[in-house]
Amino acid sequence: MATKLLFRDKRSRLLLADIKSDRKISLLDYCSYVQWVPNSDVIVAQSIDQLCIWYQAENPDEMVMIPIKGEIETVLRDESRTEVIVEVNTIIIIIVVVVIVLFIKINNNWREEE
Repeated sequence: MATKLLFRDKRSRLLLADIKSDRKISLLDYCSYVQWVPNSDVIVAQSIDQLCIWYQAENPDEMVMIPIKGEIETVLRDESRTEVIVEVNTIIIIIVVVVIVLFIKINNNWREEE
């Protein structure tokens, strides 16, 4: 059974509610995108020009921030990795999240188009 609820309020603040303890924690002051990574305890969000990642909802103070240009489109996950898809002026950048190590993959063709 789920014990955490992740939501944005009217002011676009990102909040994490613990249903068992009836406690709410503010994670971000401004959030334009948020998603649980499928089948995991990982949270991915965007605040202005920052990709924000929490690897464990139980530890909301432990966040990794990565500067990005563009908007997060979606989060994909398969057996071996998680990808955060970011759109930058019609160019798609894939940010690969592997455990706690982050890799940014940019196709050579995209670099030539910039």
